[in-house]
Amino acid sequence: MTSAHGKVRAREPKPAWLRLEYPKELTGNDSGSNAIIFAMNAFNLIAGATAPWFIMPRLGIGGFWAAIGLTVIPVAFSSMFFGVPLLRRFALRRENKKRLARNVRKVLLSYIYQNSVGTVRWVSQPDAVQTVLRRLEKADPSVRMTVKELEKIAAEFDADVKVNDDGETEYRFPSLREAFVATELARKGLKLDSKKIGKIVYDSSDTEAEGTKRDLDEFDRQLQAAELDLSKYLPSTNETGYEEDFEVLLEKYGSG
Repeated sequence: MTSAHGKVRAREPKPAWLRLEYPKELTGNDSGSNAIIFAMNAFNLIAGATAPWFIMPRLGIGGFWAAIGLTVIPVAFSSMFFGVPLLRRFALRRENKKRLARNVRKVLLSYIYQNSVGTVRWVSQPDAVQTVLRRLEKADPSVRMTVKELEKIAAEFDADVKVNDDGETEYRFPSLREAFVATELARKGLKLDSKKIGKIVYDSSDTEAEGTKRDLDEFDRQLQAAELDLSKYLPSTNETGYEEDFEVLLEKYGSG
């Protein structure tokens, strides 16, 4: 790809289920900046609240407008300065909880894809939970949240469920591989790259022998599905990580 910066190598961004979301911050400032802002606003609040006793008498002023300018406005502004972030904190807590749940889901999907697309294997609930807790160690998701998301995914993908001899719940997701196999067989059958019509699946003018032969060919294609290499559809599931939208753009188009 050519850009204003010359030749740029472009590659597809990671799938959405490999890109974790950062938790939103209250201010975006570092702790030192927040401390300075807090101290300045606290000073204004205290000064405004005590102005009628400590500032106005020393300046020899009083009356309605002096109270408005030196007390009401500073106190109101400083109270809003403290109040808005306090209210925003509650909304932020809910948003970050939703983001954490989405991140848990993405890590689970990564783990499930790893154990379902190439070879369909059973996924035990304890192993899935430990995988999530390990990869999201700093976010510290709860076991309850992880199990809940795993059960939702199992219901969505119509997973097979069983309890093993150790009493652990296990899930199996054959529908995932079936979907990828169907996609690969469709691509091979359509031969879009050569722009040729794919194989006929039914013809009313077929003789019985021709119909039987076509059915046998279809059976052979179904057997071939078990040997398909689907690795190209599945990026490395170990690359799950935090990534902002602008970082995806930088990765795709390069930084300037």
